[in-house]
Amino acid sequence: MKKRIMKTIALVCAFCLLTGCSMNHVKEQNDTSASRTASASKDNKITVVSREEGSGTRDAFVQITGVLQTDDEGRKIDQTTDQAVIASNAEDMIKQVASNETAIGYVSLGEYLNRKDENIRAIDVNGVAATKKNVEKESYVLSRPFNLAYSGKLNDLEEEFLRYVMSKGQGTISQSYVSVKKEESFLSLKPEGSIIVNGSTSMAPVMKELAKDYMKENPNATIQIQVTDSTSGLTAAMQNSCDFAMASRDLKDYEQELLTYKTIAKDGIAVVVNKKNTIKDISLKQLKQVFTGEIHSLNEEEQ
Repeated sequence: MKKRIMKTIALVCAFCLLTGCSMNHVKEQNDTSASRTASASKDNKITVVSREEGSGTRDAFVQITGVLQTDDEGRKIDQTTDQAVIASNAEDMIKQVASNETAIGYVSLGEYLNRKDENIRAIDVNGVAATKKNVEKESYVLSRPFNLAYSGKLNDLEEEFLRYVMSKGQGTISQSYVSVKKEESFLSLKPEGSIIVNGSTSMAPVMKELAKDYMKENPNATIQIQVTDSTSGLTAAMQNSCDFAMASRDLKDYEQELLTYKTIAKDGIAVVVNKKNTIKDISLKQLKQVFTGEIHSLNEEEQ
């Protein structure tokens, strides 16, 4: 009897030891699996960074991606998620993305190429790289025009400056953007006066170069570039508080009715992520889902 009891106790102890080891092994597997899941989730997490309202880059981006939607009454509604971090200009956008490993944003391709930060990189959209060549070939879907708009009739100086932009100035434009014409020779009649140009932060860098180069051709001219945003610039032109508006998007119907405009260049919109982000390509559909807040991560299945 005593031997039978001792044998039973030994069997129970052995079962407990085996069960404990098995449970610990299962727990270790579960912990490892949970750790891997958390790591994958962290690696593919997205922080949306968008431009401010009124930005021509934002207007073009939401229209092309479908983030701009039409409601039942025919009104256009920007559905950018209210969780988005808002960048006030292109420089701020670059800083926001460079400082956040999970960030995804968008910026003028010309601005990206001119001020390329080692901590950000552009990703492909629909399998097409964000390059000036692909914008020129119209194979890169996120492309938009650079427009100069004005109200009424141009004076001699304004007309000559616009002529310069569309001739010799196309050489300056082609260095970082897609020119709309071949560079042509230019001869200034040197009219006197001043010009105020107001609007898009994306257009401002190239417009400053164009203004500087033109003033070398015509020392009698003074050109001031005021940086706000496309909508503010167009409003200023309609109110005659500036001579030219810089708009890095298509003009809306009512703007076209009140203003005359000239497309001086074409630019892409680069989708940018932190350099440590593993995302390499994103579809137009995914961009819409990300920037409307429909999805918050890109896992391997979604990619």
